[in-house]
Amino acid sequence: MLHILWLILKFILIVLGIALGLVLLAVLLVLFCPVRYQASAVKDVDNWNQAQVSGGVSWLFRLISVRVIYTEGQLKKEIRIFGISLDKLLGLTKKKASPKKASQNRRNNSEEKTVVQKEEPLKIPDIKPDPAPVEEITTKKSDTTSASEPSDKDPNSGLFQKIRVKIKKIIDIPLNILRKIIALPGMLLHKLQKIKLTIQNIYGKIDWWKEFLSHPRTKEAISFVWNEAKGLIRHILPTKIQGNVTFGSEDPSITGTVLGILGMTFPFHKNRIEVTPLFNGENCLTGHVELNGRMYGIVFLKAAIEIYLHKNIKYVINRWKHKED
Repeated sequence: MLHILWLILKFILIVLGIALGLVLLAVLLVLFCPVRYQASAVKDVDNWNQAQVSGGVSWLFRLISVRVIYTEGQLKKEIRIFGISLDKLLGLTKKKASPKKASQNRRNNSEEKTVVQKEEPLKIPDIKPDPAPVEEITTKKSDTTSASEPSDKDPNSGLFQKIRVKIKKIIDIPLNILRKIIALPGMLLHKLQKIKLTIQNIYGKIDWWKEFLSHPRTKEAISFVWNEAKGLIRHILPTKIQGNVTFGSEDPSITGTVLGILGMTFPFHKNRIEVTPLFNGENCLTGHVELNGRMYGIVFLKAAIEIYLHKNIKYVINRWKHKED
């Protein structure tokens, strides 16, 4: 008996060890296996319809990849898993499942036919309503209504009641106006008090935000987050970029302005994209640009842990949670 229990426990421990090993392997792959991306744009002629733009993302040594291509005014996308297109995988599964579904449909149709043949239609007899009870009911209703109506009516009582209602309405008009005039100062005072409270709340919030943002620990926390954000941006930026661009405009001043703006992108591509301006008075834009990059999950995890454990960040979070106290 103990031997059997030991074998069962050993089997459970082996399964748990395999599961933990797979989870650990998945976590390590997410953290240390980079997500790579690449993009390219090609425009050899002035016609925008012939331009081609493509981009893709891959992970786990291209075992999982997504690619998008825009060419000749059409957008195409492709997802590959282990080098096989997802459409082909779905097509194979549909082909395998279709014979089973067809056989099931045939069985269901045959069963329905047998059931329909066995069942016989039910005959519902025609039932004609008897008009006599309806006539009796109508006669009874007419008798009761005639009996309930009063035989004698006093015309003067209705006239006096209408005059009384009109006089009451005429008297209520000045009374209602007087009530509104009496209540007007109180309403204005209540509104002014509400406006005063809202202004005080606004000023209080402004003072709180000034004190909060001007606090030294808040400033240190903001600078720390900004430095971490700059590090992440540098990590995300392409590691390889190259190409050439030729452009021109009818107005030479526009060409010079664009050239100045492109000069501001020098830290981004570090003169790895050749820019050729044309001052011949013609609109032109051609070129070819390629870029590649990668992102590691461990970098994002490290930045998140450092931000969360920073003492000034904790102070800011605590202060934000108790801002209404």
